[in-house]
Amino acid sequence: MNSSLDSLFSSASPSPSPIGPTAANTSGPERSWFARFLHIKSASKLVCFTLPRGRARQELVILLREWQRHGVRDLEYSRERNSITARVDKVNSLDIKAVAFRVELFVVLEHGRKAGLSVARFVQVKGAASGFRRVLEVVEGVMRARGWVVEDEEKVKALCDVVGG
Repeated sequence: MNSSLDSLFSSASPSPSPIGPTAANTSGPERSWFARFLHIKSASKLVCFTLPRGRARQELVILLREWQRHGVRDLEYSRERNSITARVDKVNSLDIKAVAFRVELFVVLEHGRKAGLSVARFVQVKGAASGFRRVLEVVEGVMRARGWVVEDEEKVKALCDVVGG
């Protein structure tokens, strides 16, 4: 395929700077002109944790590090921005389609005080939506098995409304 056509469907610059942000770790949506033209929205999902934000971030990073041998690549996290970025490689042990995603973590306050809960917004940055859904299914399943996901549906709905989900 012609490289000029490739650049039409990509939001990345032709020569990315090693200092500048990459598509997977920017805080804003990185969408191609094609996606913007067709009003294609990136997939996203909120998951509510029974853990404080720092511990939730730590457990997610540990989980994704364990999965590096199974095809998770480019794992980065920022304590300052409370975000985690990673991608699932084309070659992985679960046959998940390649996808890059970002996890944004939020503190839950009750009456102005930290409630010991957190909300994570998983956002598909690039790749297959089916791969993104599969990653979410596995992450949420593991966290639920450990008892770290809020189970009360009313509380989940209230927390998601506050974050904007």
